[in-house]
Amino acid sequence: MSVILTILKILGILIAVIIGIVLLAAALILFVPVRYRISGTIEEEKYLKAELHWLLHVLAFGVVYAGGEVESSLKIFGFTKKKKDKAPDSYEAPEMALTVPGQGEEDQADGNTETSECHEAKRADGNTETSECHEAKRADGMAEASECHEAKRADGMYATESSADGSVQPHTGETSDDKRPAWANHPNRRRPRGHAIAGIIDKIKTARQKFLQLIDRVIHARQKGKELWHTIVTDSNRIAVSYIGKELVYLLRHLRFRRWKTDIVFSLGDPALTGQVLGGLATLPFLYQKDVQICPDFASDISYLRGNFSTRGHLHLIHVLCSFLRLICKKECRSFIKSL
Repeated sequence: MSVILTILKILGILIAVIIGIVLLAAALILFVPVRYRISGTIEEEKYLKAELHWLLHVLAFGVVYAGGEVESSLKIFGFTKKKKDKAPDSYEAPEMALTVPGQGEEDQADGNTETSECHEAKRADGNTETSECHEAKRADGMAEASECHEAKRADGMYATESSADGSVQPHTGETSDDKRPAWANHPNRRRPRGHAIAGIIDKIKTARQKFLQLIDRVIHARQKGKELWHTIVTDSNRIAVSYIGKELVYLLRHLRFRRWKTDIVFSLGDPALTGQVLGGLATLPFLYQKDVQICPDFASDISYLRGNFSTRGHLHLIHVLCSFLRLICKKECRSFIKSL
């Protein structure tokens, strides 16, 4: 009996430990916020960095835009994996002579001399082989062209022509080159106007086909939009859309930028227009913070925007879960999701 009780005791402890681990993981996922940070610099070369991390950077994702390249990185428990969307052009690193401590200047001079002689020899061999190859190809091409031309001329000499009365007369010796039009024998010849007009007509037809395809896509998108609008305007779906809008506002309120830090100088080239934009910015209440500095430049004659900015915020996943559960509990939302 004691053995059975001991086994049950051990099983109860294991089950309690497993339940505790599951509850701890759920609490970490739901109540530890997912934090984000966006920073950048607006100068001649723009720089933008966006970071998203959770639980003391145990899981972190970042995107960096600099110099026309986008680099993304994913870090899980300290292990980082990077990816570049636009890699620089590949190149071969030049050979460098390694120097060992203790060697004299004579050894280095001998090594440099041997390296330069080796490069010059390889370059000379490559140039010689290239020139010989080009000369051989040129000679073969000229020989083939001359043989073909002579064969065609001989065939033309021995060919016969039929006259209008049916009698056969010997060929006069004119070649196909003599029968070509004058514009074709000219060294700077151009195609006649008929060929140019045909090319323009082909381009017009291609542009027309692309335009018709674009119109078909627009019509298709418009039909889809009408179907979606007819789906939304019904009474039940209208109520569902209002519920979804309220939950989106609720999530955006928790996802808002909680801290701003900017130092920006701008000018629109016209003092009056710059003052109007500054007046419009003054009506935004979230710009009235300690670390937000926006300075207009009324003396500049050119339009520019320079400075740096940084913002951060967070979102608890418990809010996302609550919004999802509130939407699922509504019958109108479930029917709207099914209709989509």
